[in-house]
Amino acid sequence: MEGIETAVIDAPVETTAVTEPAEASGETIEESQGTPAGQENPDQPDKQDRRQNPDALRKTLKWLRENGGEHSAQAQAIERILGESKSYKTVYPTVREAREARQAIDAVGGVQKIAELQQSITRYQDIDARLEAGDASVIDDILETGGKGLTKILPTLIEKLGEADAAGIQAVMRPHAVKFMESQGLVNAIDSMVASFNEGKPDEAKAWLARIVQWYKGLGPKANPEQEAWQKERDQMHQERYQEKVSATFNQIISHAETVLDKQLSADIKRLGLSPEQAQLLKEDAWKKLEKLRNADSVFDKNKDTKFNDKTRQVAADAATFVNRYTDRFAEEACAWAVRMRYGHLKGTVAAPGAATVKPNPTVAPGTPVALDHSATLAKLGKRGSEDAILRGEGYTKDGKKIIKQNGKWKYA
Repeated sequence: MEGIETAVIDAPVETTAVTEPAEASGETIEESQGTPAGQENPDQPDKQDRRQNPDALRKTLKWLRENGGEHSAQAQAIERILGESKSYKTVYPTVREAREARQAIDAVGGVQKIAELQQSITRYQDIDARLEAGDASVIDDILETGGKGLTKILPTLIEKLGEADAAGIQAVMRPHAVKFMESQGLVNAIDSMVASFNEGKPDEAKAWLARIVQWYKGLGPKANPEQEAWQKERDQMHQERYQEKVSATFNQIISHAETVLDKQLSADIKRLGLSPEQAQLLKEDAWKKLEKLRNADSVFDKNKDTKFNDKTRQVAADAATFVNRYTDRFAEEACAWAVRMRYGHLKGTVAAPGAATVKPNPTVAPGTPVALDHSATLAKLGKRGSEDAILRGEGYTKDGKKIIKQNGKWKYA
């Protein structure tokens, strides 16, 4: 049975009522004549059109205003709340839609960030259009963002362009190639070689040819062991720093998830009389379900890779907050599902002491607690695998040895 849907209580659907004349209802002209539906009065932005409420409710609120004594002022507050509710429903018919919209806005960094993204999109569209049209003015924009990085990818770019349009790239490169050969003295060397042949000096001509061949061979890529070693060391350092950031962020995410799930499950654990081992298994089930709900969310799926970018080795500043928000959102549903799957057959009765107790793993040897190393766990299991394993009570030490969590302490497995 799949997970239950989160209960969402929507505002009640209002019914259309026939509005009675102001004279018959006893309302004043000010009460009866409001701003037309769908319009706002700029001079009175908070004033609600009471005619839009159901007839019985309108009369009830009118009576409360006139006869409610100390509670009369609350009628205006109720009318304001009703008006706000109607306004919200014109944009978001259900509470779920409103929550999902807020979730999507928060995922990209808020309203201000959306405005910045819109400006960026407009700029990129302009750059794309000029690229398509072959407008040379786009080069300044590319160099502004590319800089030295563009020089590094230029060889690959030329190669790809040559595959797509060989004739076109050759026509572009030819004058540059000729200019380069002239600057290197190739033309003079060829002239000297020809002159030597014409003068009957074959040995001298062969010497010029050897120089030309040597020069040509020197144009190829040259291996630089020191530079390659330095590049490899730098890449490794950047990867280690990235893993440290990911590890630190996962630590926040998992710590938050444990706190949320423990709090959400505490009442059921006590009600069912579960042992620590049973409670841990229940939490693992809840976490797995929460992961499925979270990963199935379209907004989460589209934004998770921007929070943990393996290509650029960047972790967004709000990565932990982003994931924790989904933990908070799905925790109740996931925990309810886990309890129902494991103990739904008990129908709320307390389990007998010791019943269905999970036996401890006999391979776990007692001893001095050890420390979990997030980087080692991440390196062995990957991002999602390590996150799931740690919450399940499994991980690795700094030296790569497997450990498990028992009674709140990590021990060798």
